[in-house]
Amino acid sequence: LPPQRVLRPAMGLPAEYLEDGSTATAAGAAESLWPTDLHGCLLALALGGLAWLLMRELCRSRSTGCEQEEKIARLAVTATDSFAPSASGGKADARPQPSVSFEPAFKDRFCADTPDGQGLFSCCMSSRGRIDGYDEDDERELLATIPRPRPSAHSSALLPVLECKYGFPRSEIYGTVFEPVMEDVDQLVEMAVSDAKKRPEICEKLRRFMEIAQDLQGSGWVQPREPRVLLRFLIARQGNVTKALDMLRETLRWRRQQDATQALASWDKAPHEALDHYWKCLGVLGTDKDGDPIIWDRIGQVDIHSLKRCGTAWALRHEIFMQECLMASLEHARRRQLQSGRLGGYQFTVVVDLQGLNTSHADSESLRIFKACTRIDADFYPENAKRIIIVRAPRIFALIWRIVRTFLDQGTVDKVNIVSEKDMLSSLLQYMDVDQVPQALGGERASNGDPYCKDVIAAGGCVPEGVSDSFFKYGPRSPSAGSGNSDWNRKLPG
Repeated sequence: LPPQRVLRPAMGLPAEYLEDGSTATAAGAAESLWPTDLHGCLLALALGGLAWLLMRELCRSRSTGCEQEEKIARLAVTATDSFAPSASGGKADARPQPSVSFEPAFKDRFCADTPDGQGLFSCCMSSRGRIDGYDEDDERELLATIPRPRPSAHSSALLPVLECKYGFPRSEIYGTVFEPVMEDVDQLVEMAVSDAKKRPEICEKLRRFMEIAQDLQGSGWVQPREPRVLLRFLIARQGNVTKALDMLRETLRWRRQQDATQALASWDKAPHEALDHYWKCLGVLGTDKDGDPIIWDRIGQVDIHSLKRCGTAWALRHEIFMQECLMASLEHARRRQLQSGRLGGYQFTVVVDLQGLNTSHADSESLRIFKACTRIDADFYPENAKRIIIVRAPRIFALIWRIVRTFLDQGTVDKVNIVSEKDMLSSLLQYMDVDQVPQALGGERASNGDPYCKDVIAAGGCVPEGVSDSFFKYGPRSPSAGSGNSDWNRKLPG
C-alpha cells in the first residue's frame, strides 16, 4: 500500500486533514525512511506491528456511527465527570453525579493522562468533557440500559447464602439427627440393586454384615445398626463382607479424626457458606422419576485458579462439609418418601454440566485437588450416586476423562453416561420429567427468572480475594479445639 494509506489509521488523523499538503509531506517522509537492508526490514516490521496494536486501540474509540461504542463513551463521561476539568478554571464539574463506579484500571486506561481527562473517548466529546446534545434524560436512560461492570476478584462483598443449595433449608440440614431406622432388608435390596439375580445373595450377606457390625459405635450418618448404611459399604466392596467391615471401621476412625460428626452441629458455617457459591458449583433441585433428589453439578464454571488461593486444605475441608450436607439431604428425602409409603432417598441422580471446562481444569494441581476430593467421596461417603449423566462435554474432556477415570472406582465409572448435546434433553427425560430440568438445559424449570436456578445451583466463577483473605488465609480452624481459634493443620487423606 502507499505509505500514506498506512499512516492514516496509525496517526488517527481525520480525512479532511489528509487532503492538504501535509499528506505529501508524510508520504515523502515515509519513503525516505524505507529500509534497504535486512536489519532495517526487521526493524520496520517490528515498528509496523507496534503501529498495528496502537491502531487497534485507537480504532475502538474512533468508530463513528457505532451505537454501542457511543453508549460506552457516554457512560465513561458520566462516570468520570467528577474528576474531569470543566472549561472554566479547570475545576471539577459541580453537577451531582450518578451513582456508578468503575474499577481503577478502567479509569487509568481510558480517562487518564490526557489534557481534558477524557482519554480515548475525546473524539466523541466537546471541550467540556460532555457529549454534544447530551442531557439528563440520556444519562438516566443509559445508566438503566447499559450493563454494570461485573464484580472483580478484588471485591470483598459476600453473596447471599444459598439457603436451599442442598435441597432443604439450611436450618433443617444443620439440625439433622441421624438415628438407626430398621427397614425391611428384602425391600431395601430390591430398591438399591437393579440386578434381580444378585438380590438373594446380597440379602444374605447384608444380614451377616449386620450381625458383625452391630456393636460398633455410630458417627453421624454412619450408623452400623442401620441396614441401608451397611448396604452402601457392602456394595462399595462388591459384596465382600470382610472388606466392607474394614471399610466401615476405617470410616468411623477417619470421622473421629476429622471431627466430621460435628460438621453440621458446631463447625463454623460462615466460611463454608461463602465458599458454597464457588466450590462445588452444584445444587440439589427436583426429583427423578423414582422420587429421589437430583444433583446438578456445573463443574465447568469452577474458577480453579482463584480456588487455589483458598488452599488445598480448605478445598478438602469444604468437601467434607458438603458431603455431610448431602447425606443430611438424603436423610430428609428418605423421610419424605416414607411419609408417602415408599422406600427412597437412598441415592442421587447426578447431572454434570461440563460447559466451560478448559485446560485450567487439567493442570497438575487442579487434578490433585480433584483426586483428593474424589477419594474422600468414594472411601468415606460410598454409593450415594444412582447414575451420573454428563452433558455438554467439550473436546478437551476426552483427554481429561482418560486421567480422571483412574481416580474413580470401577463401580462409579460404570454409572457414567456421557451424552451428546443433541441427545441431551431426551437422555435426561428418560430419568426425570421435563419440569424438573432447568431451562438452560432445555427443560421448563426456572427460579426467579433465572434459567439455571442460580439461587439453588451455585453459579461458580472467581472466588473474590476479599472472601479468600477473610476466611481462608490462615487455613481451616478446628471447631473442637475449645474456642475454635487454633489452626487446623492436620493433613487430610487423599
